Amino acid sequence: MATAALVAAAVLAPALGADPDLPAPWLVTAGTAAGLLYALAPLAPSMRRSPAAFERDGHSFRTPPSAGPVIAGVAHLSWLGVAALHPAESGVLLVLLSATLLLYPRALWHGVRLTLTPDGLHDEKFAGTVTIPWRALSAVTTFDPPLDPAAGLDRATTRVRLSFTRPELVTTTGWTVNRRTLEFAGTDVAFVAAAIRHYLAHPEDRQLIGTAEGHARLLPGAGARAS
Repeated sequence: MATAALVAAAVLAPALGADPDLPAPWLVTAGTAAGLLYALAPLAPSMRRSPAAFERDGHSFRTPPSAGPVIAGVAHLSWLGVAALHPAESGVLLVLLSATLLLYPRALWHGVRLTLTPDGLHDEKFAGTVTIPWRALSAVTTFDPPLDPAAGLDRATTRVRLSFTRPELVTTTGWTVNRRTLEFAGTDVAFVAAAIRHYLAHPEDRQLIGTAEGHARLLPGAGARAS
């Protein structure tokens, strides 16, 4: 809200006869801080070692909603405000920043997260949703991080990629770049991949998704990782 107020001040300042450069330092500070936070968040110990656990509601397993869209939105709004201070000099940039604001409402409203249900996977991405029935899936792979271990990034994997046997069953809403790569945060990537593999190998267990018993079967030592 504070960032939105600063942007509004930057846009309205000329019409009100105020100095349009007054909000500039605050907008640059907010945009730089949010951008650095977004870029450096993966370095935090809590991000490097996400818990091997899902949220559950009795009907589904979910990863927690990502804070990424909020942080990115603050940075985006801040630099939009900076561009709005001098529209003549930043015409193209101002148009691009204004147009790409349309990417945020969905992510801010729904969150970026992955949901597992007895019927399949539901991946809420930044600007769209991918729904994948279990019968459309054939395999799950994970990416090793292309990062220097000396930097302290000790995650074993960073992303999950799916292979389809029946891609025609996969549906999307909104705008998505890649249906095969899952987007989520806050849950260990290897744990998520192992859970999906478990339900591909043991379809009889899908009815337990969302329950404490079903979750216990996915924990390390319960056999899900070996499935």
